[in-house]
Amino acid sequence: MSFFKRLSASLTARIDQAISQIENHETIIEVAIYEARQVAAKAKVRLARVQRDGEQLEAKITELREAEIKWTERAKKTAKESDREALACLRRRQSCHHQATQFNSNASD
Repeated sequence: MSFFKRLSASLTARIDQAISQIENHETIIEVAIYEARQVAAKAKVRLARVQRDGEQLEAKITELREAEIKWTERAKKTAKESDREALACLRRRQSCHHQATQFNSNASD
């Protein structure tokens, strides 16, 4: 009779051990899935921020290109009246061009 009790206790212990290992694996998998979801959510937030920043950067570049054209036209108009004002317009055009170039190089990095 004691042989059967020992065999039964041994089998029960092994089954309990197998079940606890399975439960541990399930817990580990659940934690890994939870962490993966958190990382994915953070990545989505970063992606949205990067996209928004990219759109703002493109808008700023467009604005600077338009300002560059505007200053070129003003320089042409004022050149007839005042060389000094035309040169000031060209300096502003050059500044817009430089800023747009800088933003454009940052956008491509």
